[in-house]
Amino acid sequence: MTIHKIKVRSNRQYVATIAYRLTNVKENAKQKKEWLKHPKLPSVRLIFLDEKGETCVPVKKYVWFGGSFRNDSSKTRYSRRIFKTPGNAAFINMTIYLQAQGEYWLDEMTIESF
Repeated sequence: MTIHKIKVRSNRQYVATIAYRLTNVKENAKQKKEWLKHPKLPSVRLIFLDEKGETCVPVKKYVWFGGSFRNDSSKTRYSRRIFKTPGNAAFINMTIYLQAQGEYWLDEMTIESF
């Protein structure tokens, strides 16, 4: 799932937060190698865009963060990442990856400046 063109200001500090719950989570057999390297559920990627809506940083500068793996989590869990927007950023695309089988509840997704 991707949320496109979230408006941001350049050279500002932000915090991205996701609140989530999981049940009956199992690894995906086709992604086992990747799963063992990066067991984050869910995973979030932030891509910075300029005023034209084009990517304004190289792939290595994308912001990644994610939750901790659990088979079940009846209570809400939070994952946060603080980041600074580059000088030419006008928007962010926020993509959430659900890299395993199971049921997910995304209770909150925010990007706030401070």
